[in-house]
Amino acid sequence: MLPDGLTQPLLWSGLIFHGLGGGVSLEQGLWGAVLGYLMLAGVYWGFRGWTKREGMGLGDVKLLAVIGAWMGAAQLPLILMGAASLGVVGGLCLGWRKGRNIAFPFGPFMVLAAECILWMNLQGRGA
Repeated sequence: MLPDGLTQPLLWSGLIFHGLGGGVSLEQGLWGAVLGYLMLAGVYWGFRGWTKREGMGLGDVKLLAVIGAWMGAAQLPLILMGAASLGVVGGLCLGWRKGRNIAFPFGPFMVLAAECILWMNLQGRGA
């Protein structure tokens, strides 16, 4: 569970950081926040409408907005693909150990993927 008391300050601090000239441009940070939110909000509402149950929490949606605010819109597709890949591996491992229908958090996989992309960017090997 990712409470608003955690995600909102992280979102705003990322945008303020970029507004003060750090990291990507403020425009890229804003687009990253908006697109990050919309990318997973579509998945959230689509799954909920189709199955009448939640497949992920809104905290995950807000977390991708935070990651987008800090890293910019251009990084989001790669981060989401990395997180999905890590989530599949993690889900298979957990499912194998605990049974078939288990719930597990997606947020840690998004954070790990974002950290990997950030590290690659800092090493000069990023997108």
